[in-house]
Amino acid sequence: MKHLVRLFAFLFFTDVVFGTVPHAYVCDQLYNRVTVLDVTNDTTAVILGFAAPRVVHLNADGTLAFVGSNDGTIRIIDTTSHTLLPIVVNVAPPVAMAVSPDASFIYVASNDNTVSVIRTSDYMVSTVITGFDKLQDIKIRPDGAYAYVTNAGNGTVSVIRTSDKTVVDTISGFLKPIGLTLTVDGRYGYVTETSSNSIRVFDTSTNTIVDSILGLNFPTYSAVAPNKTYIYVANLGNDTISIIRTSDNFIVDTITIPAPKCIAVTADGNYLYIGSEEGAVVKIDLINYTIVTVFSGFSSPSNIALTNNNTPGYTVNGCQVVVSPTDVYNMVSWKPIGTPTSYKLYRDGALTVPIVTLPAGTLQYNDNHLLLGQVYSYYVVAEYSDGFASTIGSVEVIPTRLCQNP
Repeated sequence: MKHLVRLFAFLFFTDVVFGTVPHAYVCDQLYNRVTVLDVTNDTTAVILGFAAPRVVHLNADGTLAFVGSNDGTIRIIDTTSHTLLPIVVNVAPPVAMAVSPDASFIYVASNDNTVSVIRTSDYMVSTVITGFDKLQDIKIRPDGAYAYVTNAGNGTVSVIRTSDKTVVDTISGFLKPIGLTLTVDGRYGYVTETSSNSIRVFDTSTNTIVDSILGLNFPTYSAVAPNKTYIYVANLGNDTISIIRTSDNFIVDTITIPAPKCIAVTADGNYLYIGSEEGAVVKIDLINYTIVTVFSGFSSPSNIALTNNNTPGYTVNGCQVVVSPTDVYNMVSWKPIGTPTSYKLYRDGALTVPIVTLPAGTLQYNDNHLLLGQVYSYYVVAEYSDGFASTIGSVEVIPTRLCQNP
């Protein structure tokens, strides 16, 4: 089944103060800016100060956005205030970028066939890894143990061991590999090949190709749904998005979008953001494949990053305390992040209705009168005086064990 989405409702607002999270960050090379899209209410704002920004990536808790530009610089956006920090890291012009899950290192793949590793403790280049051939994309496994680089020049994927920043394996059998996406659990890598109109799937445990998905048309980049059910692939050749079911790697549906290139999916799996070479970013409702918003006013959006595509970097701890055989409660605690004015605690990942709002300085909450054996999910959001907010962590708690928190 093919779903046609027409670009007809063009909306573009600037200089709007956001009040909710999450946000999407879109690189716009020609206009030397990064546009910030509020995922909740579809308002936008513009951050200037770049020289042809090409790639953007966020740290694990979404508080910093790293922007690589064609002038060979990495600049940093504070996402809690959407301001450009006075930090500049010089590298060869970047092609792709990835951030380690613990946010200790930024891996920058550059057009001189090197990967520069930047320490975030002092924003210095600690290592430069060589030996690549027309590298195109880089991704880090969710456990942080390995990074993977696509080499269009020799048809391989290089495997970097992050503990010593060394290339330890090479996966062959590709034909000019371009984009790379890893599944949420890190078990499989999906590699787009524009020259063969296909995707090759490799197993990260064996570093071998295990499947090929045909029927695509000049596939460029892809994004994985957070529930691991689907991979979304932008086909620049025929103006479509292919939806691939990961259980059997079968193309189950397509959506028509003019000139799709960069692509990102929200953490709840409900929305898809697509950068079109026709100068727009399209937001698609993945429940019924309908257009939500078309953001116009771009030149050629080259990369999109979503704050909620990343797992929270600050651990939220939860445990159960037995008060009586019939009365238990979960104690949820978290670490502070920045200088928020308050915290909101939710039990649903959509962050619809908070169960409590707590003042700044409160880093613990006891959720009372719960049921033994039932799973409770908690999400902590920090709110700031300028109207911004940041999800700082989540935890699932099963109140059947004694509290182990200090």
